[in-house]
Amino acid sequence: MPEACRLMPGGNVRRTCHNRAVRVAVVFTTILLTAAACGPGADTPDGRELYLAYGCAACHGASGDGSGPAASLAAFKPRDLRALDSYSGARTVEGIATTIAFGIADGRTGMPAYPDIPKRERLAIAEYILSLEPAPRTLTVANAWAGESNPAWKIAAAYLELVNGTSEPVAVVGVSSPDARVVEMHETTRTADGMMSMKQVERIVIEPHQRVSLQPGGTHLMLIDLTRDLRAGDSVDLTLTFHDRSTRKLTATVRPADTPVERRALSPSTVAGDIRNLTLTDHKNRPFRFSSLDGPALVFFGYTHCPDACPTVLSTISRAYRKAGAKAQNVETLFVSVDPRDTPEVLDRYLSYFAAVPARGLTGSKAEIDEVVARFGARYEIRDSGSAAGPLVDHTLKIFLVDGHGAIKKSFDPRVDPAELAAAMVSR
Repeated sequence: MPEACRLMPGGNVRRTCHNRAVRVAVVFTTILLTAAACGPGADTPDGRELYLAYGCAACHGASGDGSGPAASLAAFKPRDLRALDSYSGARTVEGIATTIAFGIADGRTGMPAYPDIPKRERLAIAEYILSLEPAPRTLTVANAWAGESNPAWKIAAAYLELVNGTSEPVAVVGVSSPDARVVEMHETTRTADGMMSMKQVERIVIEPHQRVSLQPGGTHLMLIDLTRDLRAGDSVDLTLTFHDRSTRKLTATVRPADTPVERRALSPSTVAGDIRNLTLTDHKNRPFRFSSLDGPALVFFGYTHCPDACPTVLSTISRAYRKAGAKAQNVETLFVSVDPRDTPEVLDRYLSYFAAVPARGLTGSKAEIDEVVARFGARYEIRDSGSAAGPLVDHTLKIFLVDGHGAIKKSFDPRVDPAELAAAMVSR
């Protein structure tokens, strides 16, 4: 009897699985696949015949791709044997044969040990595994989502994750959407002193076997001149164009404006300043003097054309209000725009974007704005970058806490944990 037939179901195969359903699938599959190995000329079985006879195909599949009939029943997804770069151990004939004998107990795979398979047969199976057609390498695009649109300017930001499984660099060189006139790739960066800068980039490069995540406060897609409002639960179609002119279509789900982002436990900075005598104009076109505050307030600088950093700050503040609850009912948020395009009417529309925040939009003449910015120790710069969205504005991205007497007490990084900010809002 050929060795492959003698080794058919009942012995070693049982240990590849951990429940009765999987064992049945292994035995049944092994019977079917081994039939071919037991025909004429099978007296000297090769590695493939042994691979089938020992039931390897039940979990790893006949082609080694990890999609055998028992794969879905196993506690761990079987490894794609063709993807040698994913192996935990050696990638040689001897190394793979040793893995077959001793198994892998790393908590990430269900590969058991087969010490009773003769070494010469383990080596033959290992040779067969190394001869398998290499697993195809692809670029994966996942976790695509977009923020709700800005009602003031019909803009929004979109985010996604790119994983390059190929051996060559891949670059995204363009993005389009039927829901926007223009989609630009932008990168938001922060300096050590809290200055935020957003710039348009020509390409997003993903190096071989690397992952690039587009996320709030970093690289993102800016959807400009949307054809419709985007609200939570909607979807946006995007088409990515790569350096080789290939394209990839995907759909991004729209999430609420206050979607949580990465937070940090950061120590606030103490700020010295008196703003009581400063005057601006609010989003209802009324004069506003800082000395009129009835209690503490949060202040931050920005502009309504910003689809990424400024909504992220408002998201942090919104979540802080929810955590503080009724204790924060006398705390106001002041959004000071440093962009001359932001008229009171524009600010009024923009703030409806974050109805959960008791916010007041503020603007004024350049001289008035400059004086407020200087008193807070902040900075801003308007740049004509060539973006379809118009000028981009670099500005200090901090959340300032002002007490009821008009004194600037502390400043917070916008990535601060909302719970920490909430505690500062209600402390006396």
